[in-house]
Amino acid sequence: MDIGAFELTEARRLFEGEAAALAATTITDEELEDMEAIITEMVDENARKQKGEIADRRFHVAIARATRNTAITAVIENLWDMRHKSPLCIYMLERARRVGVQPRIGEHRRILAALRKHDPKGARKAMRDHLAGSSKACWRLPRPMPSRVRVPKR
Repeated sequence: MDIGAFELTEARRLFEGEAAALAATTITDEELEDMEAIITEMVDENARKQKGEIADRRFHVAIARATRNTAITAVIENLWDMRHKSPLCIYMLERARRVGVQPRIGEHRRILAALRKHDPKGARKAMRDHLAGSSKACWRLPRPMPSRVRVPKR
Protein backbone atom coordinates (compact mmCIF):
# COMPACT_ATOMS: atom_id res chain seq x y z
CA MET A 1 0.00 0.00 0.00
CA ASP A 2 1.51 3.33 -1.04
CA ILE A 3 0.20 6.09 1.16
CA GLY A 4 1.51 9.62 0.85
CA ALA A 5 3.07 11.46 3.76
CA PHE A 6 0.33 14.10 3.76
CA GLU A 7 -2.46 11.50 3.80
CA LEU A 8 -0.74 9.69 6.64
CA THR A 9 -0.24 12.88 8.63
CA GLU A 10 -3.89 13.79 8.16
CA ALA A 11 -4.94 10.39 9.53
CA ARG A 12 -2.50 10.75 12.41
CA ARG A 13 -3.92 14.21 13.27
CA LEU A 14 -7.38 12.69 13.48
CA PHE A 15 -6.54 9.57 15.50
CA GLU A 16 -3.66 10.85 17.61
CA GLY A 17 -5.44 14.10 18.48
CA GLU A 18 -8.38 12.16 19.87
CA ALA A 19 -6.08 9.65 21.56
CA ALA A 20 -4.29 12.51 23.33
CA ALA A 21 -7.64 13.92 24.51
CA LEU A 22 -8.71 10.55 25.89
CA ALA A 23 -5.28 9.87 27.42
CA ALA A 24 -5.48 13.18 29.29
CA THR A 25 -8.37 11.73 31.28
CA THR A 26 -6.73 8.39 32.09
CA ILE A 27 -2.96 8.91 32.19
CA THR A 28 -1.09 8.05 35.40
CA ASP A 29 1.80 9.82 37.10
CA GLU A 30 4.03 6.86 36.25
CA GLU A 31 3.13 7.13 32.55
CA LEU A 32 3.84 10.86 32.64
CA GLU A 33 7.28 10.18 34.14
CA ASP A 34 7.96 7.61 31.42
CA MET A 35 7.01 10.13 28.76
CA GLU A 36 9.36 12.72 30.27
CA ALA A 37 12.16 10.14 30.02
CA ILE A 38 11.21 9.45 26.41
CA ILE A 39 11.52 13.17 25.60
CA THR A 40 15.03 13.09 27.12
CA GLU A 41 15.84 10.17 24.79
CA MET A 42 14.44 12.18 21.89
CA VAL A 43 16.77 15.06 22.73
CA ASP A 44 19.71 12.62 22.75
CA GLU A 45 18.64 11.08 19.42
CA ASN A 46 18.40 14.54 17.87
CA ALA A 47 21.87 15.43 19.15
CA ARG A 48 23.28 12.23 17.59
CA LYS A 49 21.27 12.86 14.38
CA GLN A 50 19.94 9.32 14.79
CA LYS A 51 17.64 8.05 12.06
CA GLY A 52 14.45 6.20 12.78
CA GLU A 53 12.73 8.45 15.30
CA ILE A 54 12.65 5.60 17.85
CA ALA A 55 11.89 7.81 20.87
CA ASP A 56 9.39 9.84 18.84
CA ARG A 57 7.41 6.69 18.04
CA ARG A 58 7.64 5.53 21.67
CA PHE A 59 6.22 8.89 22.83
CA HIS A 60 3.21 8.69 20.51
CA VAL A 61 2.54 5.02 21.27
CA ALA A 62 2.80 5.76 25.02
CA ILE A 63 -0.05 8.25 24.62
CA ALA A 64 -2.09 5.65 22.75
CA ARG A 65 -1.47 3.09 25.51
CA ALA A 66 -2.49 5.62 28.15
CA THR A 67 -6.00 5.60 26.63
CA ARG A 68 -6.43 2.03 27.95
CA ASN A 69 -7.97 1.15 24.56
CA THR A 70 -6.13 -1.57 22.66
CA ALA A 71 -7.93 -0.76 19.41
CA ILE A 72 -6.67 2.83 19.55
CA THR A 73 -3.16 1.62 20.34
CA ALA A 74 -3.25 -0.82 17.41
CA VAL A 75 -4.44 1.89 14.98
CA ILE A 76 -1.71 4.33 16.05
CA GLU A 77 1.01 1.66 15.92
CA ASN A 78 -0.21 0.74 12.43
CA LEU A 79 -0.09 4.37 11.29
CA TRP A 80 3.51 4.59 12.52
CA ASP A 81 4.38 1.33 10.76
CA MET A 82 3.02 2.74 7.50
CA ARG A 83 5.71 5.42 7.61
CA HIS A 84 8.28 2.71 6.98
CA LYS A 85 6.26 0.53 4.60
CA SER A 86 4.94 3.06 2.12
CA PRO A 87 7.49 4.00 -0.57
CA LEU A 88 6.07 7.54 -0.72
CA CYS A 89 6.46 8.00 3.03
CA ILE A 90 9.94 6.48 3.03
CA TYR A 91 10.97 8.90 0.27
CA MET A 92 9.60 11.92 2.16
CA LEU A 93 11.23 10.84 5.45
CA GLU A 94 14.59 10.42 3.72
CA ARG A 95 14.29 13.88 2.16
CA ALA A 96 13.40 15.38 5.52
CA ARG A 97 16.37 13.71 7.24
CA ARG A 98 18.77 14.92 4.53
CA VAL A 99 17.89 18.54 5.28
CA GLY A 100 18.02 18.06 9.06
CA VAL A 101 14.34 17.78 9.99
CA GLN A 102 14.12 16.13 13.43
CA PRO A 103 11.41 15.55 16.03
CA ARG A 104 10.48 18.93 17.52
CA ILE A 105 11.08 18.73 21.26
CA GLY A 106 9.10 21.85 22.22
CA GLU A 107 5.96 20.50 20.61
CA HIS A 108 6.31 17.20 22.46
CA ARG A 109 6.78 19.09 25.72
CA ARG A 110 3.54 21.05 25.04
CA ILE A 111 1.66 17.77 24.53
CA LEU A 112 3.12 16.41 27.77
CA ALA A 113 2.20 19.61 29.65
CA ALA A 114 -1.44 19.28 28.59
CA LEU A 115 -1.44 15.62 29.61
CA ARG A 116 0.02 16.57 33.02
CA LYS A 117 -2.87 19.00 33.50
CA HIS A 118 -5.32 16.25 32.50
CA ASP A 119 -6.63 18.73 29.92
CA PRO A 120 -8.32 16.85 27.04
CA LYS A 121 -8.90 19.96 24.89
CA GLY A 122 -5.34 21.16 25.43
CA ALA A 123 -3.87 17.73 24.69
CA ARG A 124 -5.93 17.40 21.50
CA LYS A 125 -4.88 20.87 20.32
CA ALA A 126 -1.21 20.33 21.18
CA MET A 127 -1.15 17.02 19.29
CA ARG A 128 -3.02 18.37 16.27
CA ASP A 129 -0.75 21.45 16.16
CA HIS A 130 2.31 19.20 16.40
CA LEU A 131 1.19 17.04 13.48
CA ALA A 132 0.15 20.09 11.45
CA GLY A 133 3.70 21.33 11.98
CA SER A 134 5.00 18.05 10.56
CA SER A 135 2.93 18.57 7.43
CA LYS A 136 4.17 22.14 7.06
CA ALA A 137 7.77 20.98 7.46
CA CYS A 138 7.25 18.56 4.57
CA TRP A 139 5.87 21.32 2.36
CA ARG A 140 8.99 23.39 3.06
CA LEU A 141 11.41 20.67 1.98
CA PRO A 142 13.54 21.71 -0.97
CA ARG A 143 12.35 20.22 -4.22
CA PRO A 144 14.69 17.63 -5.69
CA MET A 145 16.40 18.74 -8.84
CA PRO A 146 16.28 16.29 -11.73
CA SER A 147 19.68 14.95 -12.62
CA ARG A 148 19.09 15.81 -16.21
CA VAL A 149 16.33 17.86 -17.79
CA ARG A 150 15.07 16.58 -21.10
CA VAL A 151 13.89 19.12 -23.57
CA PRO A 152 11.61 17.73 -26.28
CA LYS A 153 12.91 18.11 -29.84
CA ARG A 154 10.81 20.14 -32.21
